[in-house]
Amino acid sequence: MAVASIASLKRLNLSWLINVSDITLVAISDNCRNLIALDLTGCEMITGAGIRAFGYHECLESLVLASCDNICGDDVDMVLKCKSLRSIVLDKGLKMWISMRMQENISRFCKLHWR
Repeated sequence: MAVASIASLKRLNLSWLINVSDITLVAISDNCRNLIALDLTGCEMITGAGIRAFGYHECLESLVLASCDNICGDDVDMVLKCKSLRSIVLDKGLKMWISMRMQENISRFCKLHWR
């Protein structure tokens, strides 16, 4: 939570910090308005509730959600409301759960990468 108080933060890598929670993500989204890149690889506790907090973020360009098992296509769809988003990385295990139509929709708004 302390990191969320750094309003000037531009890039944040929280990968493999398994105790990062949705509450933390909401605080980061609300307070780190200059954040352009966020890596949440392997953050096991985050769910769609935390990811959805970035749906209206004004600066986020890159979001990495590899090895994040508690999110779904609808959560990713909500993040696409973030008009600044240019790149999103999703776990390749989600590929079979996210419809081809939704994958195409994601690709219309930003680059979709599978890891």
